[in-house]
Amino acid sequence: MMLYSRQVAGACLLIALCASCATKTPGVPQKADTAIEITTTIKAALVDAADVDAASIRIILANNNIVLSGFVSGKSELDEIMRLSEMHARGYPVTNKIVIESPVFK
Repeated sequence: MMLYSRQVAGACLLIALCASCATKTPGVPQKADTAIEITTTIKAALVDAADVDAASIRIILANNNIVLSGFVSGKSELDEIMRLSEMHARGYPVTNKIVIESPVFK
């Protein structure tokens, strides 16, 4: 299941990168940090991380703040997501709204 999630996240990342490249016109100044560039960079870092299920994390940039939401399986995964997000945030503050899922006992 984790492999499939990474494949879906990778495909989404490729589509986002292609869409952002298609909108840039040579010779026209571009805004240095667009929301799509920052969120795509963070998502790519999460996809590349071995212990992170990137497909379960949503990343948005709103009001000059990066907001992470979704679900993780444990604190170590959450810590890695926060570390990677802050590393690639380009100075924007990162707000954590990620929930750690409780294991289901049968």
